[in-house]
Order: sequence, then structure tokens, then C-alpha cells
Amino acid sequence: IDISNPTGRLMLGSIPTFTYTIEDNDQTNEIDFSVQSTDIDEASGSVFVTVKLNSTSASDISADYMVTGTATAGGVDFTLASGTVTITAGNLFNTIQLLITDDAILENSETAIITLSNPVNASLGTNTVHTVTILDDDLAPEVAFSTALSNGSEGNSPANIQVALSSVSGLEATVDYEVVVANTTATNGSDFNLTGGILSIAQGDLTGTISISILEDIILEIDEQIQIRLFD
Repeated sequence: IDISNPTGRLMLGSIPTFTYTIEDNDQTNEIDFSVQSTDIDEASGSVFVTVKLNSTSASDISADYMVTGTATAGGVDFTLASGTVTITAGNLFNTIQLLITDDAILENSETAIITLSNPVNASLGTNTVHTVTILDDDLAPEVAFSTALSNGSEGNSPANIQVALSSVSGLEATVDYEVVVANTTATNGSDFNLTGGILSIAQGDLTGTISISILEDIILEIDEQIQIRLFD
């Protein structure tokens, strides 16, 4: 406020200008996630992650977000690229949509981690990281021999016996095997060599092989059998 042009023989003093400052008592806007985590079934289709403000603003407020985690983006496990979320003036929240891919592959639960950064017209709140856990809903594949019977000449070694999964697995598959002595007419150590063990089928593969070392001799004998059992 300025005062000027005094009358009645008055003279202006040394402070003719007065300034009054109105101090804003509104809290600073903060942007963050409403919750820190979400668990979602693989078959759910999508999940909406809420980003919120602690109070409305007269200006648009935005923040960048980055997507990381153990799940694979690009439509393999989910679809969501890193980007920017904006809460328009007068609103308190917006959502980020993450699309879930429902596959038929057995796998562990996986995560998509969304992290906020670089806020505009606000500061970051407490919950700047949101973890979406995608829960796998696929049944484990069955494991069995590819065929129940095979044969080969005594001179052909090794005899490779194929074990197959009913569908591809996203996890390493293992199965125990052993020689069923009661139903085996060949002699382990004389006619063949095979000890029980664990067969591993790598992630993404459909088959594995049990190799039997066949021992050739010069003894005339009847055909002999080896029976192998899968278990556990």
C-alpha cells in the first residue's frame, strides 16, 4: 500500500509504502501409490494401480514411472511400458493399468515393480514403489516314459530311454527313477549298468533321457529285460 499527496501541511515520512504478506497454510502436494502391493491371479486380465494425491491441486500433477521386476513385459507375462501418470487439476487420483497375460506354462509367481520418480508440481510421498505379484494358476504337467517298451541289440550302447512332459514347464522338472529288480531279468553290472537317480528336464524342454549302458558279452542267452520305474 502506498500513501502519497498529503494535505494540511503534512509531509511524507520515511516509510510511505506498506507490504502485508499472506502466508499460505496449505500443505504441499504429495504424489504416491495408495497401497504398496497387489496380488493378482494370472487369469484376471488386468490390474489397476492407483496413484493418489494427499490434497487437490489447482494445477496438473504428474510423475514418471519405471517398470521392473521378475516378470517379463512385452506381452509375455504382462503389458505395461514405463511412462508418465498425470492427475489433472481438481482430482485426487489416477490409475495405471497393467495387462496380465494368461499362459499355460507352469511357473513361479512373478513380480512387476512400478516405481515413481520426477514429480511435477508436487513432491513424492511415502509409497513410491508398488509391487504387483502375478500368481500362477497353471497345473503341473505330467511326466511319463514316451513309450512303455523298446528293444535293442546287445551291441548297441547306450540305450537311451526318453521321458516326456505332457506340456512345457517354466520350471526345471525333476523325477526320480530306479531299476525294478523284481521285474528285471538282465543282471545289473553284467548285462547293463544303471543305478537309480534323478532325471532333470530343463525349463522350456519337453523331454529328458535316461541312458542305460549295455554290456556286450559272448554268452548265448535268451533276451533279457530291464524295467525302470519313475516316482516322486
